[in-house]
Amino acid sequence: MSKPASDSPEIVANIGVNVDVYRIDVDLQKGIVGNTASGTYLFLLDQDVVHVDAPGIRTNVSYTLTEETLARGFSFTNAYVSDPKFQLVGPHVLCLNKDYPQIPDTISFVHSNTHASLISVSLQVNDSKSPEKPVAYDPQMTNSPGEV
Repeated sequence: MSKPASDSPEIVANIGVNVDVYRIDVDLQKGIVGNTASGTYLFLLDQDVVHVDAPGIRTNVSYTLTEETLARGFSFTNAYVSDPKFQLVGPHVLCLNKDYPQIPDTISFVHSNTHASLISVSLQVNDSKSPEKPVAYDPQMTNSPGEV
């Protein structure tokens, strides 16, 4: 596991996003589908799009699975980004929840916010009830450094 990015003395801003993940039974006739490619999982984030707007200030952005999600058997495995302006350092996969000390529950990045950009993030989650099938959800991150 990586060292938490928030321990860096350069970090002066933090953005935290809580992530809930649910298994759902797909019923196309009733219109019940999730928001992943397979339709069998529903991800709910308390911020749909993370926007970093502190000009030139290194910001720690963390996606954290809720305790209820951990109890349902989900954990983070990794994350991938499309970051053409090289704004992010990471991902750092962390085990921070004291009740589940061996389960990766947080993905964090250090965001430099030096160039305006749209960043696509792919959060990779393991479902303990279907471990052979990785689950991915792709939230977005935007930033506008403004004037430094």
